[in-house]
Amino acid sequence: MSIQPTTTDDITLPLADVVECPVPETATVDVRETARGLAVDRNGETFVLECSRGQCVLTGVVGRDELPSTVPQWLAGVGAALELGEVRLAE
Repeated sequence: MSIQPTTTDDITLPLADVVECPVPETATVDVRETARGLAVDRNGETFVLECSRGQCVLTGVVGRDELPSTVPQWLAGVGAALELGEVRLAE
């Protein structure tokens, strides 16, 4: 897959390219770099990933008090598409 940045810091990925289940062709996720990793926007929510040394950790979702119980499949797909390695939950 070819990932094309929309700006120097942002990338828009077609969701259908990063998940193994049917999704509308128009569905996308926006990824932007942060000081400690990535912010991934989907459906009005921002998922915060801290990345270092080939590991990415889901540390929060903006506006939520708790983490999801598992890493969403689509977010794991984003990690694979960007060659970030496994995305795991913060402990």
